[in-house]
Amino acid sequence: MTEHPPTRLATRRGRWWLDLESGHAGWDATAGAMLGWSARPATGDLVHHVHPEDQAVFARHCEDVAAGLSVGVATFRVVPRRGPPRWLRSLAALAADGSGAGRIAGTLRPGVPRPLPATAAGAASPTPPPGTHRIIVETSGDMIRLLDRDGRILFANSAGSGAPAALIGRRWTELLEPGSAATVQRMLPRVAAGEPGRFTIRERTDAGVARWWDVIASPVRGGAQTSTCTDLPGDRPAIVVVARDITCQKRVEERATWLARHDALTELPNRLYLQTRLDEHIAGPDPTPIALLLLDLDQFKQINDTLGHDAGDELLRAFARRLRQAAPPPAFVARLGGDEFAVMIEAAGETGQATRCADAIRAALQAPLVAAGRLLDCRASIGVSLFPGLATSRSELMKQADLALYAAKASRAGTELFRPAMRQRMEREMAMRSLARGALSDGRIEAYYQPQVELGTRRVIGFEALLRWRDRAATVRLPGEIAAAFEDPDLAPALSRSMLSQVTAQMRRWQDQGCRFGHVALNVAPADFRDEEAADRILAALADAGIPSGQLQLEVTESVFLGPGAEGVERTLRRLSRSGVRIALDDFGTGHAALTHLIRYPVDALKIDRSFVRALDQSGEARAVVAAMIDLGRTLDLAVIAEGIETAAQEAALIGLGCRHGQGFLYGAAMPADQATSCLPPP
Repeated sequence: MTEHPPTRLATRRGRWWLDLESGHAGWDATAGAMLGWSARPATGDLVHHVHPEDQAVFARHCEDVAAGLSVGVATFRVVPRRGPPRWLRSLAALAADGSGAGRIAGTLRPGVPRPLPATAAGAASPTPPPGTHRIIVETSGDMIRLLDRDGRILFANSAGSGAPAALIGRRWTELLEPGSAATVQRMLPRVAAGEPGRFTIRERTDAGVARWWDVIASPVRGGAQTSTCTDLPGDRPAIVVVARDITCQKRVEERATWLARHDALTELPNRLYLQTRLDEHIAGPDPTPIALLLLDLDQFKQINDTLGHDAGDELLRAFARRLRQAAPPPAFVARLGGDEFAVMIEAAGETGQATRCADAIRAALQAPLVAAGRLLDCRASIGVSLFPGLATSRSELMKQADLALYAAKASRAGTELFRPAMRQRMEREMAMRSLARGALSDGRIEAYYQPQVELGTRRVIGFEALLRWRDRAATVRLPGEIAAAFEDPDLAPALSRSMLSQVTAQMRRWQDQGCRFGHVALNVAPADFRDEEAADRILAALADAGIPSGQLQLEVTESVFLGPGAEGVERTLRRLSRSGVRIALDDFGTGHAALTHLIRYPVDALKIDRSFVRALDQSGEARAVVAAMIDLGRTLDLAVIAEGIETAAQEAALIGLGCRHGQGFLYGAAMPADQATSCLPPP
């Protein structure tokens, strides 16, 4: 068959690809023209276009690339629909498609014909010149060695580690790392006995660099005088070793394994790795006492929101470094995700030892950290659980540490050791949140109104809107039964939005009816101020209902000022105050630094807590405190409202002290809107 040299297509390159999972191949229009079957993009069986005598060459080409060869080159013939066979040259490499699956991607161009084997007529292959085998072996990119039955090297080409001459006579296992040496010692006797073997080894070069090899070891049949070994030195070779360098592939695999078990940001072990280590200690044949510490940065969200995610990432890296240094060796430190970390301490299953370790770690973490060029005070809360103890499994141990961490954050105690009562509390709070969530979704949240009156005349000057909810049996329930919902970052704002919507709608109805209702006071929770758009939402609700902003009074407790994000609270309150919304400080006198809050925040009214009003008849000290509060309000030009007035004697005492306004059961309990309307003077 006549072979044709390259044509004018030699300057053109076609593209082809092969999906390793499905076996489907494809090629572009240029490659189709070269194949001589279709001058357009197509898919199908690419091997079908290859000359039958070269299909093994093409298959080997694909196998080499798929096995990790960086770039594979092959020259083969294709059979077009019409005309003689054509020589093509393929240059291919391993790639990845969009889904992450492996595939081969290559180029085709006309190739120079390579020497062909014997013709079909049966002519014998020419005998290679003397020394040809040695040249092929010594120039091969694969490591080739001949070994005797004891594993001593009889011949080595230059592809492996060390100078070939210096390797003769040495045991191959001397060049390998211990694990690989054990593999070779186990495999070589089998190979020498006639059983070929394939395995992976790790060898260190003279420079100390590790190299991985994929090894095929075969017995030498017929002694040293076989046709394949006539020009190779050595006495009684028993084993021939051919090994391909797979170091790059192994490094990729090792990196992938490392990434699967570590957090890329902090380079600490991740949750999966921690779970594996816990299982090893708990579920193994000899369980080890351990303490598990879960840590959470107290103000990370505020720092992340204020300074940005880059600063947050820098803070997490700095915190991880300090935590690794603070943990007692050989503690296992991991990042579980977000701002949550874990420390597993072996042989620390006793309560005293575990809490001492936790306190020492927390003390070491208290010093300010530098992130984004700023000194940040970012402390951590720690929850501790023990094994053996109340936990019998890894999941239970982690759950207990999580409950202890939740308790530590709620109490601001810093460190908490798990106690069974924590689980009970968590279950109660989960039930509360579930009830609140159901009431919200079913529209069972209702606004009730308690009158605020002018003392002496008992004229209604306004109302306080109080949340009530109905259970599925339509029974009215108090907010204390869903108290945990008011601390939830999602539920609390949702409850406030429901109340605001109902209150503004009712104010609109009173206005349309010509009722003089004065104002309506609405309580807001600390979680409401975590939303930067809280002020806009409140003002928009008033505007939509056509209600003057001065007729809404927001009642806040000092917990709003003391929690994280106090700067955002101040901005929100000042925005609302400038728009005319009244601000009342609720439960005045029961919190901390109340006088400071009167100076810093825009406050229009003080509400004397019911605990002081209740003690007016019993304690001269209580009377003096209430008198001081009323005088303070008068001095600062603030309205003063006494809460919880239940008797005429309490009312008289308050009037005598100069208090002008109050609310309580003496004037009426919280009631539905239609009943509240009846308390107002006629239009």
